[in-house]
Parts: sequence; structure tokens; C-alpha cells
Amino acid sequence: MCAGFRIRAGGQSAGRLARRPRRFVSDQIFANLQAACEELRATPRDLVKLLTFVAGSHHLSGFYAAREEVFAEWHPDGDVPAHSLAVVSALATPELTVEVEAVVALGKGNAFQMI
Repeated sequence: MCAGFRIRAGGQSAGRLARRPRRFVSDQIFANLQAACEELRATPRDLVKLLTFVAGSHHLSGFYAAREEVFAEWHPDGDVPAHSLAVVSALATPELTVEVEAVVALGKGNAFQMI
């Protein structure tokens, strides 16, 4: 079984989006990915595919730094999930800077779920 989910981040404050440092947003994305996996009784090692949209190339360095740090922790053997990344001019609102779509393998066999 496979689960899929989409996580967006720009930071939140009191129920609305707030501007946050570039690295904070990416760190939050990966914390949210881990929490979503745990809700499905999976782990980040069960991630099989990521699709990331970054609003502007100026956000790439923070995103890459956060990704490398968590991938080193989640995938110490270097067996990381497939990952596509696109730099876009904007996401749904100006406050959103990073969006990640993830696919997680659940259970045994070839079934997947998108979360």
C-alpha cells in the first residue's frame, strides 16, 4: 500500500502564515514529513519519492542544507528516496516558499499510498 501527502511551508503564526528564515522553513518541512509518516505508522525510511517545489532559487541553499542533514539521519546507508525538485516563481501565496509531495510505502509488497 502506498500513501501520498503534500506539505507546504512558509511558517505559521497564530493560524496565519508568517515570514520565517529560509532554513527554518525547510527544517519544518522535514519535521512535518516525519510526523506524517508516523501518523501512517511508517518512518522516513519508508519514503520512496519526493517532489519539491521551491519558490525562487534564493531558497535552495536552506532547503539543500536541511535535506542533507535529515537524509544523513534518516538514510545513513545513502539509500535515499527518488527526489525531483523544481524552482518556481511562486507557490499558492507569497508566504509559501517550499512545497513537498511525498510517497510512502506502507506494509508489505508493491502497494503504495500517497500522503
